[in-house]
Amino acid sequence: MKKLGIIGGMGPFADDTFLSLLHKYTVSDGDRGHISFILDGMCNRPDRSAFLSGNSPKSPLPSLISSARMLEKCGCDIIAMPCNTAHAWIKSIESSIKRARLLNMPALTAEVLRKRGVKSATVFCTEGARRARVFDTALQAKEIVCRYPVDSVFKKCGKIISDTKRGNNTSNDLKHLIESCGNGVYITGCTELSASLVLLNKPLGSESLTVIDTLSVLVREIITISGRKSKHILYT
Repeated sequence: MKKLGIIGGMGPFADDTFLSLLHKYTVSDGDRGHISFILDGMCNRPDRSAFLSGNSPKSPLPSLISSARMLEKCGCDIIAMPCNTAHAWIKSIESSIKRARLLNMPALTAEVLRKRGVKSATVFCTEGARRARVFDTALQAKEIVCRYPVDSVFKKCGKIISDTKRGNNTSNDLKHLIESCGNGVYITGCTELSASLVLLNKPLGSESLTVIDTLSVLVREIITISGRKSKHILYT
């Protein structure tokens, strides 16, 4: 059985959502059927988006590498990082470990879109992820055009992310924001948005408006490569 390592603490509500989805959608008859994991919930890591946006001199990379190495030493076969912005450093983190497989959440999401025949998608994410071109890189590798909302909408997205980190229920705000953008394919590219999305009473989307959630895609991949069966996961 594969053991999962989680580079967490970015932020705690995203970790809660990640583990909740992992347990909810893994087909299991009891405790032993679930995936064993180790969570490094280091909540005092330097802010990823602030550093990438030039608003902080402290890089989170040393703490991310430290966590990855620790999880590998603890016997983890798979390492997940439920923070899209932190994927700005995925190559450096990947090169710091020897055996464990580090999953790339934006790249996995891009592959889902490619299989669906999607040609362009609009990404809701942090300013840091946008500046680091985290999703531009992932989507363009699959020949998918990466778009972002207009600035006024993008700022509202940033507020939803901040409010979610504070523990506020922002699900209706997120729903209204995405729906206000009209028809199209949208990616929730920040795991705080994932945390907000799963609190909706009714799934978001229609025949002409599709939402793909990066955290949900990551969960499905983990269940699959761990040799388990998964239930149907929304937003994948």
